[in-house]
Amino acid sequence: MRGIAALALLTLLAACSENNEPPAPPEPVLEGGVRQEAPPMVEPEDLPLPMEEPVEEQ
Repeated sequence: MRGIAALALLTLLAACSENNEPPAPPEPVLEGGVRQEAPPMVEPEDLPLPMEEPVEEQ
């Protein structure tokens, strides 16, 4: 009987222990249930130059 009480106490302590880890963000899922990979991060120096608007000659 003593072992059951000790096991119950350990279970209670484990359930009430502090968890300092932030919850993991949910993975994006498409409508069909397929995982969607996050877009790759682009560094600012890798960005293409902004397109200039064409100048109309008269």
